[in-house]
Amino acid sequence: FSAEMQPSPPSRPAALQTHSNHVSQNGSNLTFTEQDRCLLRLQKIMKRDARDVLHYVFLLGTRDRDVTKPLDSYLFSLGFTVHQLRARFNKSQREKFLSDYDGHSYDVSLLWTCIMLTCFRHDPKLFWVTSYLESLISAIKNFRNTMMHDGFTGSQTDFMQEMEKIRKTLIEILTTAGEVYGVDDQTISQKVQNLNLSINKVRDDSFDSWDITSYQNENLFSLKLEMILSDGVQELRSLYSQWSCVTPVTFLFDDMQLKVDAIYTSLSIVKGGPEGCNQEINYEDIIQYAQTSNTQTSLSNVAQIILLEGVSGSGKSTLAKVLMSQWIAKKSAVKGLADFDLLIYVECRNSSLTTFSHYLSSLMPKTASSFMLDDLLKCVLNLRLLMIVDGLDELNENSSSFLAEILQLKRTVDITIFCTTRPEKVKQFWKLVPEGFQVTSLVIMGVPESRRIDFVLKYYNEMKKTHTIHNTEGLTRFLTSSSLRDHWRLPLNLMLVAMLWAKSSGSKEDSLSTTTKLYIEFQRITKEKLICRIKGNEKTRHLENLEEKLEKFLSTLYWEALRSLGHDDIFLPDESTSRLRDACISVGLPCEEVFGAFFMQMNTWTSSGPHTRTSFFHKGMQDFYAALFILKKLNNEMTNVSALIQGFQNVMALHNIQDDVRQEITKTVSDIFTKYTTLPSTSPSSRNTNMGYSNGKCNYVNCSSISFSESPVNEISLKLDKDKDCSAKEKNQESTYAHFDDNVAGVTTNTVGDSVENLYKESTVSKEYTEPASEKKAIRSKKQGERNIKTLIASKTLCLKAIMTFTSYMPTAASTSEVKRDSATQRTMDTSTPRCWSIARTLEELSQGKIKYCTMNKYQNMLLHLGGLLHNTSGKLEREIAEELVTMLVKSNLQSRRQWIDLLSEVECDDETTCAVVRHVPTLVNGLVEVEDTTVDVYAALLRLGCPSAVKIRIKGDAEKIPRLHNLLKVLANERTPLMLYFWKDFQHARHCQYHNDMAHDVFSRCHVTKFSGCLDRRTATCLPNTLEGLSLAIVDDQHYKELTPVFTGLLSAAPRLCFLWLHITTSTDFSILQPLPHIRDSLRLYLSHVGDSDIKWVAKTCLALKPPSKEYTNLRFPRSDLTTKGCRKLVQALKKAQVRLAFGGVWVSSAKILHEEEEDVERSLKTTCKDILGCNFRLTTEDEIWSS
Repeated sequence: FSAEMQPSPPSRPAALQTHSNHVSQNGSNLTFTEQDRCLLRLQKIMKRDARDVLHYVFLLGTRDRDVTKPLDSYLFSLGFTVHQLRARFNKSQREKFLSDYDGHSYDVSLLWTCIMLTCFRHDPKLFWVTSYLESLISAIKNFRNTMMHDGFTGSQTDFMQEMEKIRKTLIEILTTAGEVYGVDDQTISQKVQNLNLSINKVRDDSFDSWDITSYQNENLFSLKLEMILSDGVQELRSLYSQWSCVTPVTFLFDDMQLKVDAIYTSLSIVKGGPEGCNQEINYEDIIQYAQTSNTQTSLSNVAQIILLEGVSGSGKSTLAKVLMSQWIAKKSAVKGLADFDLLIYVECRNSSLTTFSHYLSSLMPKTASSFMLDDLLKCVLNLRLLMIVDGLDELNENSSSFLAEILQLKRTVDITIFCTTRPEKVKQFWKLVPEGFQVTSLVIMGVPESRRIDFVLKYYNEMKKTHTIHNTEGLTRFLTSSSLRDHWRLPLNLMLVAMLWAKSSGSKEDSLSTTTKLYIEFQRITKEKLICRIKGNEKTRHLENLEEKLEKFLSTLYWEALRSLGHDDIFLPDESTSRLRDACISVGLPCEEVFGAFFMQMNTWTSSGPHTRTSFFHKGMQDFYAALFILKKLNNEMTNVSALIQGFQNVMALHNIQDDVRQEITKTVSDIFTKYTTLPSTSPSSRNTNMGYSNGKCNYVNCSSISFSESPVNEISLKLDKDKDCSAKEKNQESTYAHFDDNVAGVTTNTVGDSVENLYKESTVSKEYTEPASEKKAIRSKKQGERNIKTLIASKTLCLKAIMTFTSYMPTAASTSEVKRDSATQRTMDTSTPRCWSIARTLEELSQGKIKYCTMNKYQNMLLHLGGLLHNTSGKLEREIAEELVTMLVKSNLQSRRQWIDLLSEVECDDETTCAVVRHVPTLVNGLVEVEDTTVDVYAALLRLGCPSAVKIRIKGDAEKIPRLHNLLKVLANERTPLMLYFWKDFQHARHCQYHNDMAHDVFSRCHVTKFSGCLDRRTATCLPNTLEGLSLAIVDDQHYKELTPVFTGLLSAAPRLCFLWLHITTSTDFSILQPLPHIRDSLRLYLSHVGDSDIKWVAKTCLALKPPSKEYTNLRFPRSDLTTKGCRKLVQALKKAQVRLAFGGVWVSSAKILHEEEEDVERSLKTTCKDILGCNFRLTTEDEIWSS
């Protein structure tokens, strides 16, 4: 082209001006754009974090290299030639080999090449792993190259996604490299932690005024929330799937774990407080019930607390696991559960808890690695939370602080807290709850009698999948025959009996009749299996006297159980675990086997990582073990202390020691043995002495074995040696010592079996010494008679002689020439011997004298067990023991009527205990007293000591099988106590029972009956008492109704006080024979059972036929019905057409045809229909509730 045709370039000043204008119009080009910031962050991650990870892999793969030589030397040794290396590396890279032997300055590209040439040449068995590692490293290199060439053009969301991809890839590289090159998990975990911190810092560091951590940045905040709801929830589901399993008894069933949904049986739950004791709530409705019962309508998003209380073993923790399991599976059985974004489960027993933020990180560690500092907590608090706080009665110092932090979240968080606790801790929890929470109190009662067989069979069916189980028919028969045993209401007891029956169907039924006996039987089978396992192990089969050794170990275990109970911790501290291991070793038992039999090993998270801790299987088992320690102490002290001191008295008298010296020595010995028969020393000076162990022997008295450590003997000897004040009194004392001194080495314990007469004829108990101990031969000189009396008493052998002899044999009546014991000596014994049976003293010593009213509640369940153990041991409690036991239970804030009944059941209504309970808890026998089948025997003993205002007896089974019911009725007849007698099964099922009719006939004539429920024949119905105020009758069929027609006609004449009448009629009754009922003053209710859609006309005509003139029904109830939603609407219209009027009670329906999922919508619609047509309420309810009130 010619020069004229080419455009002339602009002058230099014009070009500069154009560029200047462009910059001024796009001022943002002078600063970093959002994409520039993202690119810089990604480059930083590549240059620092990705490079560091690849460098670490390079070092691992070349650990056999001599780092004092350049890398090319190593490559030559691997067989590479100069030509090959020149082709692989450029000049600058080869120069780096010479200047940097370790590779610290190598970039990602160079490291990738080095790794490919040097690292993947090892074990062919790991080929697939190394190939995977190679692909990961290549992915990092390729991303780096793409970024360097193409930059980054995505949005902030794209940046976050790319960064997380890089993070996951680098973590996978570290993990896989650790597997390939044998690096320990702790090292890799630390590397991953450092990597996350570094990436988070790069991501969150600010540029100018833009800050990625700012929560005003909606895009970033939403992305973080999505990460929690996806990755975080996935982590929680994975973790909770393990936590939601039920582990019955690991030792007996080899770590068997059962899915909680597979074995769960619906429990009886009622509203807490006196006004709600009869209002039962299904577990599926507990969340919705709490939400709908919110009384603080003026507040929005009111923080909720659902407080579920129940005694030990009532199923609180199992229900918590059910909620967890159903949230995992996204099931809708529990209404409202699916509405929560996150479920956070925490056990109060966990002593490693610190802060909520730290706990969230431990639950979701992978997700937390993508968050900075408290970012995870800030995001979580913007979600809808359900916190499950299990075991408020197990709170420790750390978990208490954690709970306090949670309770302060109410102001800013949409949170519901589901708490479980034992009753004794409820008052303390109320003190912790700040204002602003809506608290719903519920009480878990246990497994209803009708569901207990189903409960056990569910356990058996699950256990059958992994274990051989005995036939269940025997257990089913046993539970049916022992239905009056109220302790079967507790799921833990049912689980234990199922385990025991599955493991040993030979368990005697009588050995399971109370909770304590059940625990004793469980302990027996556990010990049997442990001994069998030790004998079957090649390494331990040579051990002998296993039963004796195991009992010695258990003495330490029982003490540690009491000690940890005193610290409110089901976990054993490390020092306790060490002491228990020492106890195992001292008697020669294998630690792992023994620990596996009595403890669980659980992993907890601490700030330093996972930590394995030792725990009891259940807090109820810990209570039982602690009670066994108290029992052993009581037995030891009541049996031996006085005998031990008596032993010293008699030995000194036998040797004619002066009386005043004997008194002084008796006091010294008494003080020392009092010390050694209390709790083992808790001095921190030595781990062994802490628990009273010295060379493997117990320092406290053990009445089952006359075996003593040297400690009390040493102390007695030292005490007497130091006391010089008595020397003047001893100089003129004449006795015989030389003969004893010559033979003291020959004393053995073999003579314990000799007769008492020989003990008084000889001066020692040794079989080796046979020379008579006559005084003439023994007293050799005055000088010998003046020997210091301390030489005699300070002898350890003589101390042991006194202990062994007079613990086993109390002396028979001896002559005054042989044993001198005057009144002064006897008074000394009485005053110096301690009050040996005190339970309180043991607990006071445990708490170093600081036990108070408020701390006694931790021992409540232990004391209940102790009552059962004392009764099981002696058959009858002494008055002092019963009085102290009941007093301490009162101080422990035992208020539940049910728990007092449990105590009396455990001691089988022992006379002394019953009297003590009535003295201290008069409310049990005053006011309105309610009695059920399972509590008849207890109240038969109680009510003879009280003055109730009225008694309600509700019999759900067969009265013929309740042995003491006649005794109870006799007591009430004598006192003319107002009686409400309900044969509930007869009324519910419209059945006739001749035994019940005969009993009712007798009761009507002898007792002051105010209310009755059942199914009466004509003979009994004509004898209705004139004191009757309420009557519930069931009609079996047409013939039965015809027999009772005269009774209904003259009902108000026979019972002029009658103010309510409830009638149960089945569809088998012909409405044409029915006549109007009498005009009842207050409540007239009909129960019409087994009604279906086809029976609606029968319902309308029956209601019309029975309706008194100008009287409305209070309530119509339809139990066990098959009504559909459409049928319910037709029913309402039919009642309207028949001109049946209803009061406020309205219509109640329990139907299997209306689906659970539809109930809420159906009920709302039917309420409207019923209100519009009949002007009354309509209620869909359960079978249990429809009969309840």
